[in-house]
Amino acid sequence: MEEVLQSVLRALSEFVMTFFTFFAGIFSRKELPSESESSGATSSLGEGDRSDAQLPFASSGALPDAERDRTRQQEEQKEEDGFLLLSLCGLCCLHDDSSRPKKKQPRERTQQASSSSSGGRPNFGGEWMLERVDGDVDTFLDDMGQGWFVRTGALAIDYGVGRVEISCRHDVDEDVIDFVKVLADPLQYPAHIPVRIGQGTVSYRDDIGCLTTASKWDGDALQFDAALDNSELPVTLRMYYDIEGKFVEEMISCRGTTIIYVFGAK
Repeated sequence: MEEVLQSVLRALSEFVMTFFTFFAGIFSRKELPSESESSGATSSLGEGDRSDAQLPFASSGALPDAERDRTRQQEEQKEEDGFLLLSLCGLCCLHDDSSRPKKKQPRERTQQASSSSSGGRPNFGGEWMLERVDGDVDTFLDDMGQGWFVRTGALAIDYGVGRVEISCRHDVDEDVIDFVKVLADPLQYPAHIPVRIGQGTVSYRDDIGCLTTASKWDGDALQFDAALDNSELPVTLRMYYDIEGKFVEEMISCRGTTIIYVFGAK
């Protein structure tokens, strides 16, 4: 029903734009004399009269008062018609939500491991490329102390979509994972993240800065409790498979803002 309503509103908006554009053109068109009238008026002038005739845009540079008044009225009418057209089009567009960019919301987390260890844990081994980012990334970065310049630069490169890569080797029996991550920032070297799950801490550089993390299993999700080295702001990272078999990296800021990076197999 919502799609049908949006289609009707779009059609109405296009009709209104066409209708008022047509009539605005009519109202603003200058009334020019016809070709026969112009030729007749010219032929009625004698050779001696032509040099003395007061023609529009003569050397004095001034228009006759009547012509000047008519021109001013036409320009004012054109401005009013244009303002009316823009106002009506704006009102129509207010109801057409399909033309507005919509903020992506994080999907509900579901897991599906493509292969598992004997203990039922997912195997994250593989080559992954970032396909999309869900959630309010700008707010997340602001929560984590990232300034306007960094946030604007991250948006300019679409938060690394099509660039960020993860290569993972996972020894499911020893519970050891070795990540190599190509970051969104092209000036940074790939991050090497060796993890022995549940044992000790690991420090590495991510796009939000240098992190120190401790890992553990939470169901079939691998969770990292981390903090930024320079500010000690906490951040939680979770890795799992979604229902489509995509590799997902979920990040929760110190203020609870959640973003989700969805990776597809390369």
